[in-house]
Amino acid sequence: MASAFSILVSDAGLQRKLAKLSQTATNKVLYQRVGAAILTQVQLGFRNASDPWGFAWAKPKLRDGQPLSDTGRLRRSIRAVADDEGVTVGTNLIYAPIHQFGGTIVPKKAKFLRFPNPAGGFFFKKSVFIPARPYLPIDPASGETQLPPKWRAAVVGRIRAHFLEAMKDAG
Repeated sequence: MASAFSILVSDAGLQRKLAKLSQTATNKVLYQRVGAAILTQVQLGFRNASDPWGFAWAKPKLRDGQPLSDTGRLRRSIRAVADDEGVTVGTNLIYAPIHQFGGTIVPKKAKFLRFPNPAGGFFFKKSVFIPARPYLPIDPASGETQLPPKWRAAVVGRIRAHFLEAMKDAG
């Protein structure tokens, strides 16, 4: 003889909590917190001069110091923009992709690129190769985001904290 059973949840308090959680799941605040977790990981990469997977960036050839930190403009330009649908992390600087993916720079209008010489004056090159120094976890072949384990843990921690707070607030 086959038996069947069903469970009916009639606890109004539980239903309120579940409704609150389902509203929170698409909440802009949740995505802001996820964006903040990702921004923290980006900043740690700049501080450690390493890519999202922990590999050191190539050292600068034309100056001393940390890579991608000459002026700090790139690091400061990275933002997280959240809405009810998700979060976008990135920068609008025109030179950001060459540092993320690497490549060769050639002059557009002149015969040579001109660089200040640390010893004084300038030196000239027909082209310059910039090695990739990824600061965002983007697969260069597919263009898709692939969060490394530490980044995933940071994001999951923020999501968990968000839902725990929502559960407390739901009563």
